[in-house]
Parts: sequence; C-alpha cells; structure tokens
Amino acid sequence: MCGIAGVIHRGGTAAPELLGRMVSSMHLRGPDGEGRFADGPVEIGMRRLAIIDPKHGEQPFETEDGRFVAMLNGEIYNHWALRRDLAGRGVRFQTDCDAEVLPHAFREWGPEEFPRRLDGMFGIVILDRQDRVLHLYRDRYGEKPVFYSDGRERFAFASQLVSMTLDPSFDFETDRVALRHYLFLHYVPGSRTIFESVRRLEPGCRLSVHWDRTEPPEISDWSAGFEEPARPLLYGSAVRATRRRVEEAVRSRLIADVPVGIFLSGGLDSSVIAAAAARNVSRIQTFSVGFEDSELDESLYARAVAEHLGADHHHFQFDLAACLSVLDDAMCVLDEPIGDPACLPVLLLSKEARRHVKVVLTGEGADEFFGGYSYYPGASDAGVGEAGFVRHNRRCRSLLARTFARGAANARRSDCGRVTSFFRGDNSTPSGFPGLTNPGERDRLVPGAQSDDDSWSRTLAERIARIPCALERAQTADIRSWLDGDLLPKLDHMTMAASLEGRAPYLDPKVAEFALSMPAGWKVDQSGRKRVLRDAFAGWLPEPVLGRKKQGFVLPIQKWLLGPLKERLLDGLAEERGDGLDAAVARRIVLDDLEVGAPRARLLYGLLVYRDWMLAVREGRARAIQLAEGRRM
Repeated sequence: MCGIAGVIHRGGTAAPELLGRMVSSMHLRGPDGEGRFADGPVEIGMRRLAIIDPKHGEQPFETEDGRFVAMLNGEIYNHWALRRDLAGRGVRFQTDCDAEVLPHAFREWGPEEFPRRLDGMFGIVILDRQDRVLHLYRDRYGEKPVFYSDGRERFAFASQLVSMTLDPSFDFETDRVALRHYLFLHYVPGSRTIFESVRRLEPGCRLSVHWDRTEPPEISDWSAGFEEPARPLLYGSAVRATRRRVEEAVRSRLIADVPVGIFLSGGLDSSVIAAAAARNVSRIQTFSVGFEDSELDESLYARAVAEHLGADHHHFQFDLAACLSVLDDAMCVLDEPIGDPACLPVLLLSKEARRHVKVVLTGEGADEFFGGYSYYPGASDAGVGEAGFVRHNRRCRSLLARTFARGAANARRSDCGRVTSFFRGDNSTPSGFPGLTNPGERDRLVPGAQSDDDSWSRTLAERIARIPCALERAQTADIRSWLDGDLLPKLDHMTMAASLEGRAPYLDPKVAEFALSMPAGWKVDQSGRKRVLRDAFAGWLPEPVLGRKKQGFVLPIQKWLLGPLKERLLDGLAEERGDGLDAAVARRIVLDDLEVGAPRARLLYGLLVYRDWMLAVREGRARAIQLAEGRRM
C-alpha cells in the first residue's frame, strides 16, 4: 500500500518543489519509505506502506532495458501466479514485492490486456519512456483512488485529492454540479470532484497522456469483457461455488509479511470473512467498535462470533466523547467531502487496530453484489428455480456489461426500467437510496447551477433503464455511485489515516461477477436478503448471526447535532466563504430543522462536513507550502 503522485511539466510557472510537497503530503499512506523517478519533463513519486517483502520493495520498478517504469498504490494478490508466468518467459526478478511484476506484465501483455491480468486493488502509473507516454490505471471497483488535473502549465496526478491542491497555481473554484450532487447524496460520484480543475479516474479505467504533446489525455475502459459462468448451475451448486470463491478471496487477501486482522461488526458480511480467515490463521485478530446506545450496538454479536471462531478479539467503545475526539482528525484526513458519520467509528477503529496489525480485511461490497440493503426491491424473478439459471445465463454477459461498461449508446429504454434520470423525482436514486435535498433546495443552495444532470448521470441512467430486473437495477446504481463514492473512499481515507491497509475480499472479481450473474431470486426471496451467501456459510457461524437483519454503523447523529455539534454547525454557516454554497440559505434550512428536532440530520451533518472540510483543506495547503518554503531558506 502506498500513495503515488506525478507531474508532467509543460512550461509556464516553474514548480521545482511541487512533487516533493505532493509526495510528503501522503506520509500517512506510506510512512515506511519514499521513491522518485524523473525523465525530462516527467516526475513521479510514491510513499510506501511496507506489506509485501518489506525489506526489498522500494519503488519504482523497471524492465531490464529501462523502457517501462512502474509505481503501485495498492496490492496485487495474484502476483505469484503472474511471477511464475513471466519467469517462464525469461523475466528475472530481484525481490518478492508484488509491484515488481508490473512493468514486466505491461511489456508482455500490452496496455489493454495488462490490467485484466491483475487481481488486486490498485492505482498504477506506468511510464513508457520510448513512446513518451504516461499511463494511469485504477482497479475494477474503485478501491484505490486516482485524481488528475490537465492544465496548460502541467498535467498532475495523485492518490489524494488534497495533494493536488499543493500546486501553487491551484484554483479552488468549486464544481457547482459536483456540489449539487454532494447535497443530494452526501458524496460526489463519478469522475467529478468538488474542485472544477480536478477529475477522478473512474473505476476500471486507463488514462494515457503523451508528455511531449499538449492534447488532452485519452481515457478508456479496460474492465469490459466479463465472462459468464462456464456452465448452468443449480442453486445448490451456486451455494457451494459462492463458499469456495469467498474462501479463496479471503485466503489471497490474508497474504502479507505483516500481521493481519479483521474488522468484525457482528453482521453477516464481516462474520463470513472472519470465519473464512479463521480456517487459515489460528487466533485471527478481530476488531469491533460498540456504541453507548444499546439499540445501535452490535458488539455483543461481534463478541459471540469471535468466541465461536476462537479469535483474539479487541473491542472499543464509541461514545460522544470519542466522536468529538476524532471529528477534527476526520476533517483533516478526509481526502474529499463525505458526509457519512460512519467515517468517525471507522477512523477510531483503524487507529486502535493499527496498534496490533498493519492490514485488515473488511466486508465492503457484499451488500451491493449480493443484494443486502433493506431499501432494495424484492426480486422480480424471485420464483426462478434451479432450471431457471439456464435461461438466466443467456443474459449474464449483457447484465455484467450493462453494469460496468461506459459510454453506452442511445439504446432503447426498457419499459421495465422507466429510469430517465439518476436524480429521480421522488428524491431518491434508482436504487432507492434517499436523497438529502430536493431540486428546488439545491437551486437555492448552489447559485449558478440549475441542473443535476451531467454525462455521468445520464449514461448511468440509460444503462440502468435497460435492465429489466428491479433488484439488478438497484445493484447497478449503487455499485456505480454509493460503493465508489462513499464506501470505498471512506475505507481508504480512514484506514490510510492510521497507516493501515484495508482489503475487501467481496470485491475479488471472481466473487463479485459470480454474484452479479445469479438470478435475483437466489439473492433475495421471502426468506431474506443475501440468501445464497447465508446458505453458503450456514454451519460456520452462530445461528443468530446468520438470521440477523443488516444494521451497519448507525450513529445517534441527530442527538449530537441537537447537542454539542449544534454550535459548530451554525458557526460554520455564519459567513460566506466563496466555496459555492449559499451559507445564508443553508443556515435558514438548518435553523428550521433544528427547531423541530433535526429530522434531516443527514443533511445537517453533510453541511457541517462540507464547510469544515473546505476550511481544513485550505489551511492544510497553507501550512504545507509554508513548511516547504521554510525548508528552502
């Protein structure tokens, strides 16, 4: 795990210290070392969190002839298989580090096939020094971030959005469409960021830019081309295959040369991960957080699972004092505004877990791929029986393509879908996820931006509309918005703030694609949600855990906003700050809501985070530049 950054200088204002500042700003992501490489106008750098071959994994890595140079943020779980393949083709390796396979794999399979060979979470930079091209890759589901800006003076990229602001010429102008999206979702989805001048590379994409030319970067989708299951399956076979694939994913993500643990909430998803891990590691370490409100606390179930598995369990209590103790830290380490209160317990848990381990496995992705959320519709083809998978298999490829392919053509919308916009008139997303504001409120809150629609939302809405099954429409909407915009960034930001690596076994492509390929009725039916996952691990876990409804990190944020966070919230809206938000309008909405008990606590917390985060980013930038100037004197 690392952080990567780079700059292509195109003339204009000189910035000799820029890469150094960008790399140094990622020290929490990589406290164990630093690497840099330069070739003419191109500079790349990284910070390293040493997980695999800690003594010999310094980056960058190059091919023998020096043509291809690579740096990695993330992990390549199948690097041993790739290493054996490449060694058979004559490659000689010098270390056991997973990143060393990258330049050789790129040379062997080329820019399009190369990422499809990787099982991992990653942001990767590859320099082709002969063709003078810089390539950036992001993993299939968006576990590791990649941000970039393309200006006249320079092209720049980094694993952190905040690192991009350290350019002396950085423009803090707010992307007002992105702000509207934030005020609807509490995060910014798609390729936009909150800043007009910075974009996010979307999951499963490659960006290529020539460093001797001035044309815009080329962005392509490398993740298309899913394979449908090899043969029709009966439900019992699907249950066994699910168990095998999850076990294999957990086993591959346990590989490390440092201690590994599990974030264990007591819900089904993390309990399955813990159960599979316990079969590979004796006395696996597990970590849970509890809440002072017994109605919100899952820690009893976490303890029961840990005891059942013989795990070495660590429990931490989360109360109002703990919330306030990490709130300022959260504003400083959040790499983009995410108005999700669950960031706070994840940060607390990450800091505590880091005292014991350097890697944790988590349950992200299970709900999206196995249909676990309570707001998801029931399966429209819930009656599909064992023979039904033969028919279902015929449309697996098209479903997977609809879920992940970009740049969809203007295909005919299905009458079943009836989705004309991602931002629906009933104030929810196509998955049923409730929005924070209505269009009229967003018009008043964000002057100068009168529409939510953009190319990302229109393309996704068109894709969703062609899916006949209601459950699969909801899954697709969340995989391409909620998973990539909230869950995975939250995990990345909060774990990296503690120099802790988070790994998500459910995002193994063999697990995720297999789950998507199943009939909806095998995931959701009258017996409950995530049916096939529950049946796959029946007998591995205590029965009360298998039968529980999903709870998640539900915090008493409404109570906190009416108490000690109230003053902070109102102070943050006391004046205009030039960040795109009409503070006076926001303050009126907040005061009206507080008067009736803060029923819109999600919106209020989102506004608090946005104003505090924007202020923290500007102050952090000023400190970083001042420190860098002091070093030069």
